Amino acid sequence: MFKTGEIINDRYIIRKKIGKGGMSEVYLAYDTVKKGRSALKCSGSSMPLAKEYHIMKSLNCNGVPEVFEFFVYKGAAFMSLEYIEGVTLEEVIENWQSSEKISDYTELAHIIINICITAYYLNRDENILYLDYKPSNIIAGVKGVFLIDFGAAIDMKDAYSRDGIAFYGTERYTAPEQKDAGRTADARTDVFQIGALMEYVIKKCGVKDKALKAIAKRCRNKRLSVRFSSAKEVASLLAGCIKYNGQVYGKECKKCGDVVQY
Repeated sequence: MFKTGEIINDRYIIRKKIGKGGMSEVYLAYDTVKKGRSALKCSGSSMPLAKEYHIMKSLNCNGVPEVFEFFVYKGAAFMSLEYIEGVTLEEVIENWQSSEKISDYTELAHIIINICITAYYLNRDENILYLDYKPSNIIAGVKGVFLIDFGAAIDMKDAYSRDGIAFYGTERYTAPEQKDAGRTADARTDVFQIGALMEYVIKKCGVKDKALKAIAKRCRNKRLSVRFSSAKEVASLLAGCIKYNGQVYGKECKKCGDVVQY
């Protein structure tokens, strides 16, 4: 636990704690080098955080916070990264439940579409499985929709189950192949988790759209061969369920320049 005003590594001034996970805490800090706000993720175990740092540092796509450095201070491991200002999908859902526009799910679908596109780039361009799609790990703000907390993310070459990889991510959203030893996780494992996330949003927000429910159901099929092969397919179908006031919606990948348009 670090106190407000404490200076970390002669660079970061702690402002407040903004998050807590199973093995880590996240602080909002002022970065005296960059002259702006940064997020500091702190853990008592250096290896998992170092792994997360190296995965995030290798990425260059929309929807993923930029990471700055990894270091050890007072026996704790730290990763500094871009502070994303906004609200979690969890908070969006809570606000939605009390709003008068509960029948209009456009904003919710828009967030999921952005997540799908980020997932597609992670899977296709970076060979990364995120494996922890849940409302508290998604932030929607002025700069867009971001995935945070890559603690469960793995390289696809490491996705062989061994004794099962159920320990990655959150049980509620875990795909069947993560629990069966000897099975391989691939992009369709992330698709399953996105479908589980969609079903959670649909239930919590009382969405009645049958097409949306059908998309989520197919994502969560136990058979890999039945699921959508990529998150891009899911994004395209979701976009067909909503309207964007006649505007072309698209998102460009920083690395390859590919644009998904609807």
